[in-house]
Amino acid sequence: MARKSYDMVNEVLAHFDFERVRETMGALNWTWAGAGIPTRRDLKEEAEHLMYSAIEQATAPGNLEHHDIGWISATGGFKAMAWKNEDGTLARVQLEFIVTEWDAEDDSEEAES
Repeated sequence: MARKSYDMVNEVLAHFDFERVRETMGALNWTWAGAGIPTRRDLKEEAEHLMYSAIEQATAPGNLEHHDIGWISATGGFKAMAWKNEDGTLARVQLEFIVTEWDAEDDSEEAES
């Protein structure tokens, strides 16, 4: 039997280190929309919202993307991702807090065309 989305979201919320996120934001003087460093409760609420947003995108009835595609909802340093099973039900949900990231892509095929 597939796990319910709220079970997965609650598991992430229970184990994610929101205090560490707050400490990191404090050390970096990282605020949200000039309102200061968010409270632990604010962080949890935003994370929950983002996870449900990613889940909604991944499991939407009209979503015909391959089940290996992860759907993303992100803001304020948080990145929530959700994946679906082949039958369209929720397979996995993930939450990250990203301080820095870099990506490079090999575009040599594009340059040759």
